[in-house]
This record gives sequence, C-alpha cells and structure tokens, in this order.
Amino acid sequence: MKQCALNLIQYEDYLRQTKAQYDCWGFEVLDLTSLPSRFAILRHDVDISPQNALAMAKIEAKLGIRTTYTVLLTGEFYSPFEKSIKNTIREIHNLGHDIGLHFDAAWHGIESESELEASIRWETETLNRLLDLGNEGKVKMFSFHNTTRFTLACQETHYAGLRNAYAGILQSQVQYTSDSNGYWIFRSWDELLDEKHDRIQILTHPEWWGEEDAEPAEKVCRELQQRSVLAWVGYRELLESADRENRTGLTTRPDVLPGILDQDGDKLLMKWLNGERTEAFLALFRSFEQCLHDSIGCCIRRRFNISPKPVLHLLNHTPRFHLYDWLLASVPRNAPKIEEMSGDRYKQLVSVYSELLKHTNDEDTQDLGPIFDEILNTLRELKAWCEEGFRDVAMDEQSNVDPLGNNKSVVIEWMRLNAEKFGVNGKKIDDAIRMV
Repeated sequence: MKQCALNLIQYEDYLRQTKAQYDCWGFEVLDLTSLPSRFAILRHDVDISPQNALAMAKIEAKLGIRTTYTVLLTGEFYSPFEKSIKNTIREIHNLGHDIGLHFDAAWHGIESESELEASIRWETETLNRLLDLGNEGKVKMFSFHNTTRFTLACQETHYAGLRNAYAGILQSQVQYTSDSNGYWIFRSWDELLDEKHDRIQILTHPEWWGEEDAEPAEKVCRELQQRSVLAWVGYRELLESADRENRTGLTTRPDVLPGILDQDGDKLLMKWLNGERTEAFLALFRSFEQCLHDSIGCCIRRRFNISPKPVLHLLNHTPRFHLYDWLLASVPRNAPKIEEMSGDRYKQLVSVYSELLKHTNDEDTQDLGPIFDEILNTLRELKAWCEEGFRDVAMDEQSNVDPLGNNKSVVIEWMRLNAEKFGVNGKKIDDAIRMV
C-alpha cells in the first residue's frame, strides 16, 4: 500500500484532488430516503490534537470545503471543558464545519445495542451545553471511538436522534479509508481517489497532520509535550495575573525566558524545573550564542552598511570563546552603550558549556543555578540592547546590502585584523573577503 507523508501540505493537496472529483457532503445524507449518487464525506475524529484540527479546518475553509469534526468527551489527551479547547472547537464550527460526538462505548461499559441511546443522549446534551453553538450548531451525528466488533455491528442510521457514521448503509454502499494509528489502512487517500468510486468516506485523525511529517509515535509525544507546555503556561500566567510569587529556585522571574524565546522559553524552563538541568543549560547557552550572532549581524549592517554574511562566515570558523570579542569589536561608535560581560567571563562560561557537553548527566548540577541566571539576564540585556539600538536594521543574514559611502579596503582590513586576532586561519579569511 502506498504510504505518503502525512502533513498539512499533503493534506491540502488531497483536499484539492477530492474537491475536483466530488461534492463534499456531511452526514445529512443519512436523513435522505436514499444516498446521493455521488459524494465524498470527510470526517475527523479528534482523539488527541484539537490544535491540529483547527489548522486543518482553516485549510478546508480556505478551499470552501465543509467537513465534520467529532469531539471526544471521555478521552485522556484533552478535555473540551478546558476553556482554550472549548474555544478551539467553537472556532472550528465558526469556520463552517460540523461538530459531532466521538463516542466511546467501552468507557460506559456498554455491551448491547439497547444500552447505547441513553449514554449517547447524555454525552450529546453535555457537549451541546458546553459548546453553546445554538440550534444550527447542535451536535447531529456521532462516530464510535476505538471501534470493536460490537460497535461496527450497531448499524442503524440513527441512535438517540443522531446520525451514525458507521451506519450499515454507509458501510455497504460507501468506500472508506482511514489513517488510524498514523498510517493508511485499506488504501491511501490518493489510491482511493484513483479507484474512481461514486461514494467515498475518508476518516483522518488530526494528530497525524502537522507542519512536518514524522513517525506516529513521535507525533504523539510532541502533542503530549505541547499539552504539558500549555498547562504550565496556564499555571504561570495564573500566578502572574494574581500577582503571586512563582518560586522556581532561580532569581530570574519565570516570565523572562518566554518573554525572550516565546514558547521555546517555556519549554526550556520546564526542562530546568523537571531536573533536566544540563540539557536546559546547554539549550540556553546556544540561544545566547545565536543572539550574539544576530547582534553582531546588526552591528555590521549599522557600522559598514554591508550584508553581515562575510563576517558571519568568519564567526562559524572562530573558536567559540572569541564570539563575545567579535561583538565588542563590531559595535558602532554611535550605538547605545552595551552592558559588557568581560571577555574573560565569557570564556569561563564557554568552559562550563564545553565540560557539560562531555558529561551530559544531571548529577552535581546544583551549582548551575547562578550561572543559568547570569546567562539568562545577559541574554535579556543583549536582546533589549539590540532591539533598542537597531530597530531599523534587518536581521536577515541572507539579504544583500551594498556598501554605501564606505571604503571597501577599510572593511576588509577590519575583518582581517579581527579574524587573525580571534584565531581564524588565513584561508577562511580569504573566503570571507571574497564575499564582500
């Protein structure tokens, strides 16, 4: 069976192919006396990732395609009762899509068809009250979660007044495929389209359709990490809004890292608080180094009005402990004063970083706290200095800026002098000079 990448780019391509061949219907086909002669039903069972579901819904809305998203009340990976999740589901509906119920019969201990309706009705009423989407937005269909021989045998078109995604007429008269467990079963989406059937139903699970493809288990772990980050952010912001102290053992406030690195800052801080201190320290130091690269690029643009690419080429071949020296050498005369870290202190921090690279366990890392705080505060000051002093300077190292009013030989001499001082060999200097 053909297994293609499962990502949002591929998803949009599948949608375009499907729309070119079919009219897309919802499960209202079950209310008709007979099925339409030709249609496609696109259904999403939201098992793990409401965030990915919203990304898919936006693509569908852009293409003018209506689909159905079923919501799990009894799952372990998200809860529609969380405000952010509820709002995500409501946004999917507001994009023009149908919201259905994803029903887990096993959770209720249901073993006979006669027991279905009361539990389906209870979950439907709960979901309708929770989402409050009005009469038009009320849940009108359901799908079974983790189908079994029993649930597949429940083939009435409606239970508790809701359309059944596994109705017998759909099972017998509509060709079907699914991406269950992160790979296609029966056949892939494009193979189903190639078979040219009159009626098709395609089931996808949003957790498999992100920006990038990966192994299914990797995608699940990323979703779990993302969920933990969102929970941490909620806790952090709750304490901040109440003006309560959030004690972390660091002297720097918990909102500083996300203020600098956005959500990556929260992830990094969580690593530190989870006891993964070596990995957190290494990640923070790499962010600091990247900020140094960006700041040097801004200085070069302001000082010489050239693309920083030649100098950044030299940085890539400079011993790590001279990176801060490059920054101090690059600062234009008219730039704001920088709160300097001594070159010797930076070299000491590089030594700590290098030692940790050799011994990446988390034993004896208690002394890292003050150094972590120091680098974090220096990173904050450097970011603020760069943003304040170079607001009008682009930080894209790939773009080209022609020297204006500068003597090319002066630029080359400055590069050569500092490169030799900071340990770059002659061939690398010549390569960089050719880029000027």
